[in-house]
Amino acid sequence: MAALDWLPWRRPRRLPMARVSSGRVEIEGEVEALATLPDPVSGRVCVALEYEAAPPSALSVTGVPHSTRAYTITAHQAVDFVLTDGDCRVLVKVPREQDDVARVHAHLTAEHGLALRVAVATIEPGERVVVVGRVVDQDPKSTPYRSVHYRAIVHAERFFPA
Repeated sequence: MAALDWLPWRRPRRLPMARVSSGRVEIEGEVEALATLPDPVSGRVCVALEYEAAPPSALSVTGVPHSTRAYTITAHQAVDFVLTDGDCRVLVKVPREQDDVARVHAHLTAEHGLALRVAVATIEPGERVVVVGRVVDQDPKSTPYRSVHYRAIVHAERFFPA
C-alpha cells in the first residue's frame, strides 16, 4: 500500500480482480446477488437502488417556466453482493447507514399520490459494475454467507454501472 493511499481524493488503483491486494482499489465485474431489494416503483429485484422523488410544491420556481417542483428527495439503499470475473470472486460489503427506500416511497406516495414524480436507478444481478473501495481482507478462508472462497472482501465507497 502506498504511503498516501488512504487519502480520499487520490485515484484508487484500477486492478484486475485476480490481482486485488490491499488499499483502495477500483475493480470491475458482474454482480451476483446474495440478497435482493425490490424496486418500489417497478417491483424488479436489484442489489442497489437510487431513488429520487419530486413532490409538487405551491412555490413557484424562479427561472423555470410552469414548474411546480421546488425540491427533490433522494434515498439510497444497497445490500452486500459478490463481484465475479471469470473464476475470481470478491465479496463487496456496502455501508450500513442507508435509507429505507420502500418506506420513503410509501410515505411520499401516501402524501402526494399521482402528483409525485419518481425516478429510480438500479443495479441488478448480472449487470457489470465498477466498485471503488478498500480491501479489508485478502484471501479469506471462510465467509459468513457461504463456503465459497473469495479473493478479497472490499468495503465499497461507491459503485456504478460499467
